[in-house]
Amino acid sequence: GEARIYPPKNNLHDSWSLTNVHGTSVDDSIVVPTISLDDVIAMLGSREPKFINILKMDVEGAEEILLPLVSSSEFKFHILLAELDLLSLIPFKDIRLRTRKLLLAFKILRMLRQSGYVLLKVDGFNFLWINRQIFFESVAV
Repeated sequence: GEARIYPPKNNLHDSWSLTNVHGTSVDDSIVVPTISLDDVIAMLGSREPKFINILKMDVEGAEEILLPLVSSSEFKFHILLAELDLLSLIPFKDIRLRTRKLLLAFKILRMLRQSGYVLLKVDGFNFLWINRQIFFESVAV
């Protein structure tokens, strides 16, 4: 597929974003080819086992798009690390947007929990989950 990505306001930074978190002009955006996470893993020859050790994501506000895909992926991860910019980039005075983003964050957290991920640590906007099934199977061995 393809996706439009938006540049950061400061051209010295490299934090391009799917969700235009910096509010830059669409004229400055570019369209890039994309590939699904499952397809990337399959291309690397990882069809079996379906468990991958670590997935670390810093996706500049696209967590609301990508974390639901991670929770529904055919692959499961022992450890999932993600920076939730969708929380950190909310304008403080925009209470409606802030409320929508907080509710979305709770929905994503619930979805991950229902997919077997246990939230283990939060450090600022950095979140660490472990996969309950994989963790307890490896501890029992």
